[in-house]
Amino acid sequence: MGLASSPFAFTTPASVGCVITTKQTPPPPTCHSLVLLLPPPSRPLDLDITIISAKHLKNVNWRNGELKPYAIFWVDPDRRLATKSDDSGNTRPVWNERFLLPITLPIYDASLSLEIFHSKPSDTSKPLVGTLCVPLKDLPPSDSDDSNKIRTFELRRPSGRPDGKILLKISIKERPLPPPPAFTRL
Repeated sequence: MGLASSPFAFTTPASVGCVITTKQTPPPPTCHSLVLLLPPPSRPLDLDITIISAKHLKNVNWRNGELKPYAIFWVDPDRRLATKSDDSGNTRPVWNERFLLPITLPIYDASLSLEIFHSKPSDTSKPLVGTLCVPLKDLPPSDSDDSNKIRTFELRRPSGRPDGKILLKISIKERPLPPPPAFTRL
């Protein structure tokens, strides 16, 4: 951008006989104008999730016995959590476990991923039963009437075919602020 095309360049009138171009610098921003330019601070968010149960799961262990499923889930892949294994041995496991997950990404970019595996007693790889991916932008905030509602989501096999359903109670909550520091008298 040349000097003459700068938004702060001025040219003297041609009647003077010469063209002199000078550059004027904008005034420095004041504290008041900086406040208006910054986005308002937002409180951190948590995903409040209760993994209730699943139904109509495929028994990926049918040759060796009963299905003993557990769920692994995350918003941030580096912070995965898991339920306990349901050892009832059927395709309708019940976990009824509640978790709070911190949401570290912008809400419109984050999603909840959930995978259900069969629990094997050995260290070999665990067979995948089904998966779920829910964009967080589609979830209700905690102050809405839908936040305490139990929702049913369809699980998918790795092939993409439907494989049962999972019941979740799920909402987004603002993380409470930490208590103010206690002052001591000297």
